[in-house]
Amino acid sequence: MSGATHRSLLSRLLLLFYPSPLRGSDGDQILGWWSERWEERRRRSGAVLGGVLFIGEAFLDVLRTRWHAHIAEPDLWQLHVDSQDSRSRFPGRVTQQLDDLRLTARSLMRAPAFLVVSVLTLATGVAAVTMVFSLLNSVLLKPLPYPDAHRIVQVGYASQDLAEADDLGSLSALDFFDLSDRSTTLDSLAASRGAMFTFTGLGPMSEPEAVFGALVSPEFFPALGVMPRWGRTFSAAEDANRAAVVVLSYELWQRRWQGSLDVLDQTVTIDQEPFTVVGVMPPDFRPPEGIYQEGAELWAPLQRVDPELAANRHDGFLIAIGRMKKDVSLEAARTELALIGDQLSAEYPEVGERWFGASSLHLQTVGDFTRTINILLASVGLLLLIASVNVAGLLLARAVERRREFSVRRALGARRSHIVAQLLNESLVLGSAAGILGAGVAWAGVRAFRSAIPIEVPRIGELVVDQRVLLFAMVVSVAMAVLFGLIPALRVSNGRQARAGSSVAATVGRGVVGSRSDERTRASLVIAETALAVVLVTGAGLLISSYQRLQEVELGFTPDGVEVVALTSDETEPERLREFYRQVLDQVRAAPGVESAGIASITPLSRGRQMQGLSFEEIGAQTLHGENHVYSTHYQVATEGYLQTLGVPLRRGRGFEGRDRNGSARVALVNEKVAGELREAGVEPLGQRFSLGEHGVSDGSFEIVGVVGNIQQAKLTDDAMRRIYLHYDQVPRERMRVFARAASGISALPVLRERIWSVNADLPLVGYELNVLLDRALAAPRFYMQLIGALAAISLALALVGVYSTLSHGVERRRREVGLRMALGATERSVLRLILRRGVLLVGVGSAIGLITSSLVTHLLEAFLFGVTSTDPRTFAAVAALVLGAGVVASFVPARRAMRVTPAQALSED
Repeated sequence: MSGATHRSLLSRLLLLFYPSPLRGSDGDQILGWWSERWEERRRRSGAVLGGVLFIGEAFLDVLRTRWHAHIAEPDLWQLHVDSQDSRSRFPGRVTQQLDDLRLTARSLMRAPAFLVVSVLTLATGVAAVTMVFSLLNSVLLKPLPYPDAHRIVQVGYASQDLAEADDLGSLSALDFFDLSDRSTTLDSLAASRGAMFTFTGLGPMSEPEAVFGALVSPEFFPALGVMPRWGRTFSAAEDANRAAVVVLSYELWQRRWQGSLDVLDQTVTIDQEPFTVVGVMPPDFRPPEGIYQEGAELWAPLQRVDPELAANRHDGFLIAIGRMKKDVSLEAARTELALIGDQLSAEYPEVGERWFGASSLHLQTVGDFTRTINILLASVGLLLLIASVNVAGLLLARAVERRREFSVRRALGARRSHIVAQLLNESLVLGSAAGILGAGVAWAGVRAFRSAIPIEVPRIGELVVDQRVLLFAMVVSVAMAVLFGLIPALRVSNGRQARAGSSVAATVGRGVVGSRSDERTRASLVIAETALAVVLVTGAGLLISSYQRLQEVELGFTPDGVEVVALTSDETEPERLREFYRQVLDQVRAAPGVESAGIASITPLSRGRQMQGLSFEEIGAQTLHGENHVYSTHYQVATEGYLQTLGVPLRRGRGFEGRDRNGSARVALVNEKVAGELREAGVEPLGQRFSLGEHGVSDGSFEIVGVVGNIQQAKLTDDAMRRIYLHYDQVPRERMRVFARAASGISALPVLRERIWSVNADLPLVGYELNVLLDRALAAPRFYMQLIGALAAISLALALVGVYSTLSHGVERRRREVGLRMALGATERSVLRLILRRGVLLVGVGSAIGLITSSLVTHLLEAFLFGVTSTDPRTFAAVAALVLGAGVVASFVPARRAMRVTPAQALSED
């Protein structure tokens, strides 16, 4: 959308807020004048600043016009509407408004401290809420970066009672082809499966490289509505013939071929096989995250999957996306998919009933991150509200200080509307300045946020501060400033206050003048912002407590000093696999600085999982479960030395030993979770024999020879899960991980790479420290804790500034009273207690309201908490003590100032 379109849309939207008579008589003239003003502002100040000034002028004129029409001068307004020359008066009124803005700017410059504090306070809230809105805009509001993205859906298996659910399962290849042939509501249906590819022997990079990509059907790119920047995609014939062709991402093309177009039709070696490059995607193409292709850099034909896997209708391994035809609704597509499911269930009864569902790709991409954004929006919204209330208090104090000025102006004939307009002008200038500053901070903050955020956020690569976000920042800042500027404007300009201000009692002395009503208003504002701050501080306290509980979770292993190298052998024959990993393990153990080493198929805290059903020879599954189904457990393949390297304790029996080899008795280890359940079933774990399920990893039975400790295999928040360990030599695997414990203070990764490459130099290796996974597991809760904690600290600081300024203002207003008290015998300590009591009362009432509110809303954080309830009494008590203590500190300085007032000083000010 162009700038002119944005301006026209905004102008017509603002025009709706004018009184209807003016819209009818002067509407076209107002729009024409705004167009001229916009062009002038853009020419003089640039597009961004000019747009800000344009919005400010238009917004303020709307407020002034409605004020005159409905509150200040309704009779004069009617005469204005009825006059024949009303159109000619409109530009003159706007010119007068611009003069008022200039006078307002000069007035604010004479109070630099007030100007700086107000702008910074409001800009802090604007920057925070703008950053989160930019995240909301990029993740939720903007469509996916594909043409007609609303027509793209994901298709998959759904449960019977949730045929329209958004949690969809993977399709089998045969079901996918049947859906593709029978669907009439979809223009195209495409399937994909993530895969790892290995580049070797190409370009200046001597090391082999593992690249994440996908096997996709020919309809994949048409379904997304994108085509390569150079070259082409593969054809249906190439897919059917399992042709060795690939399409590259722009990033991979730049990294390995430095952007040379000679790569097209070039032969490259991938997975030890020659492939032909047929296309390169455009630089702005983003693989769909909703189907787990985030970071994909290479695409090859789908038919290259294992033919046996593709021929099995039971195995769902494909993720499908489709593009709905124009004018076809999602409900219509779902209805058709359900009918096709009924047809296939009848045609293939041996497979069972099938229910197909569809969901928008956007929803699949965003997932449940909406909840996180809502929490962040609520947090920064509270911060913005606190900042605005704080500014309202500052504006009220400034207005009270100027009451004598306004009284003189009223005596000289100024209308109430003129005084209100001047105060609103100040609010507008403050809001505009805060909006510009806040938008600038948000722009810089978003850039840092995008590169440093430690959690997985969908569409984070699209996070930018665009025109919509800038407009949001300006509207929020101006609206909040004007809204809270109305409080002091209406208070100091009403008739009763004006008469009080013109009396001698209100104008004598040079001290600050104000009424008890003003003090109550400021006190109410302080209580409100304290209550809001307490809500944020309580949320932060709960997250801090939760993070501490996570750090105390017993891992079951010692990650310090353990380094991991992930690799995949290019061997497939079992005996050659055994020999390869035996050589790798011998080389690693002989490396200098390595104290112990082992190999396993899964890394702790990696969320990797392999499941198997077990059948025990002496007991049935019903004995373990109370019902007749398979005893399902996680399993892992490992060598001797793996558990010792991680520091996993051996509880009973023995671990894997050198005698456990292929051809010897098959052995297994179980963790304490499995051993405990076996004991509950009345059998001793050691010596028990079991066989694996129908689709097990191998034939034959295994004997349990040892019991080891439980470890946290996936999330820190998970309870201990069942786990068995099988010896690698008896159940070989291609993809494994080498674990090595290095001597203290030594990094063995470079040596490990060299040792593994000495066995096979064509393998891509990924190395990291095991502590990295622990840090990653804590990253999300730590991020939320730090973010909400920072917002809470800022909000509490703003609330304390409000307490401080309110008490300081009260001390100044009551200097004569304090002096008289001192003259009549009051001690400094009694004066100190008087002021402190008021400060503690304000903070105490605000804290009580905030804690009550927190108890009602903190349940929204339950999904982010671990080991602590949303109404944890210790956290609530700690927050109350913290806020009250901080309130005492904020009250102490004004109280000390009051103690130093002498009777002579107070009386000399009269």
